[in-house]
Amino acid sequence: MVRKTLNNYQDTLGGRAFHVLSVIVLFMLMLASSAVYANDENKVLEKSGIVYPGGFDMNTLGEIKGRVAGLIVPQTGPVTFGLKAEKDTYMVIASPAWYWRQTGLSMSEGDNVTVRGSKSLGRDSNLYIIAQDIKIEATGQIITLRNNEGKPVWSNASRMSGSGSRGSTMQHGAGKASVSGGQRKHGK
Repeated sequence: MVRKTLNNYQDTLGGRAFHVLSVIVLFMLMLASSAVYANDENKVLEKSGIVYPGGFDMNTLGEIKGRVAGLIVPQTGPVTFGLKAEKDTYMVIASPAWYWRQTGLSMSEGDNVTVRGSKSLGRDSNLYIIAQDIKIEATGQIITLRNNEGKPVWSNASRMSGSGSRGSTMQHGAGKASVSGGQRKHGK
């Protein structure tokens, strides 16, 4: 009788321990998952004071033509590059680095580009533009980073699949999102 009660007690403890352990593992997976996607949450970029990616403002849309200078694709955070225009230099904020790499986006130092996006003055007194799309002038290719409403296309892209999903910016072929030929769809 004592042995049977002890076995029942161990079975109950084992069941509870398994349940508690399962909850702990699930919680840890949720934390790990949120850490992976943390770069997509709105953050205030330290130097500029710009909220990214949510600081895109349809009321400040503009187009700037210039030359790419200092493309930076960091481990985490947004891809940025200088845009030397005729009169001013802008800092372009493109997409999260994971999306840039996953989709095979590329530009070269010195490329002539036209960037359409939300313009802003940073707290560091520099001019910024959060890119909606980037046209590489030499090839006519357009890198679309936000839809017509300004929503980031990467918000529907899968990090894990290695291919663009709904929201992909690729209009030729499959597998990699990034560029299309032809004219802008924004009426400009």
